[in-house]
This record gives sequence, C-alpha cells and structure tokens, in this order.
Amino acid sequence: MRNDFNLMKELASYTHIEPTPRYQSLMDMVNTINTSPRCRQYMSKWNLRLDDNLVDLEGRTLEPETINYSDRSVRYKQQEADWSRDGGSCIY
Repeated sequence: MRNDFNLMKELASYTHIEPTPRYQSLMDMVNTINTSPRCRQYMSKWNLRLDDNLVDLEGRTLEPETINYSDRSVRYKQQEADWSRDGGSCIY
C-alpha cells in the first residue's frame, strides 16, 4: 500500500484534514446527535450528553526530537511529522 502513491495521496486527503474543516465536521456531528430524537433517547438511557462546544485547551509545541540511527542523527521537519525520508537511506 505504501508503494502506491495515488492511494496514499487519496488516503491522506481523508486523514490529514485542516483544523477549520475538522472543527466544522465535529460540530456538525455533535449538532446532528444533539438534535436527533432517537440519539437523545438512546444517550439518555446511559445518562450521557454531548456539549455544544469542543473543549478549549491551551498547549505548547515541543521541539522535534533528534532521531539517532547507527550512522547518523537527523532532525525531521516538525510540520510534516515524517522522518521516513531521512531514515530511508540509513545503513542498518
């Protein structure tokens, strides 16, 4: 599967969603669940409910780790979170 570039590109379009569309999608799902009588009835049996807003957290971004291979060390591009290119040419 990893060797099929087109498949990986298509898969990434579903798994790597930008923050704004991801937020909107989650809010749409919450709204659908909260307004559906069937969902509300089912969730009330478990004494559950979804809040109308997502939890807002403060966070920080950590520096990328240095990855040590037998012959060298690399620091990957944090925005991409992918070190497979850097590690692909290592000697094991």
